[in-house]
Amino acid sequence: MGRSLQQAVPETFYDFTWWSSTSQLTHFNEAQYIIQKQRIGEFQWIDGYTITATCASSLVDICTQDHTKYRLFLNCYGWGTCSCPSFTKYGDACKHLWAFCIIVLQMQTRYSFIFPKTQEEADHIYGTLFTSCTVDEIERNSPPNLIEERLHPQPPLNCASQINFDTDNIFDTLGEESTGDDEDSDCQIQSTEKI
Repeated sequence: MGRSLQQAVPETFYDFTWWSSTSQLTHFNEAQYIIQKQRIGEFQWIDGYTITATCASSLVDICTQDHTKYRLFLNCYGWGTCSCPSFTKYGDACKHLWAFCIIVLQMQTRYSFIFPKTQEEADHIYGTLFTSCTVDEIERNSPPNLIEERLHPQPPLNCASQINFDTDNIFDTLGEESTGDDEDSDCQIQSTEKI
């Protein structure tokens, strides 16, 4: 006997996540374990703002060919989801999303990522910057669409990436003889620091 549609659809469904300190305390060790055991992977940029990944369920052996994987999405504007049952039920960032967050924060991305701390903040971001959900998005197979680009602000630049780039350039030029343009070099460094 097949399951009815009512049984298959959860009573509560979240279109976005938020990153509360409670969920961080609850899931931080599990997120570290996910990273350490390499249960998260298949990172891929969908567009200039959104990255996706998969994360193996903690209940399965990842050595089996068809093990359960959850689909994760993060958008630099603060939108994120996971296809796991915990996220679907509670909406607050699950252990898979926290693992994803830790990894993304270590990446050299063009933009910084926003992580709303409350459901209200996340709801405001989602309602302001994204179009309403489609059936495919409800199944967690794709992210929602951003409103027209001319209508949303540019996300904050990731200054840490620029600092890493500038530091690498400094290390690469250590020990090289000066060309006499020291004043110009200082101006260039100061101008990149303001970005």
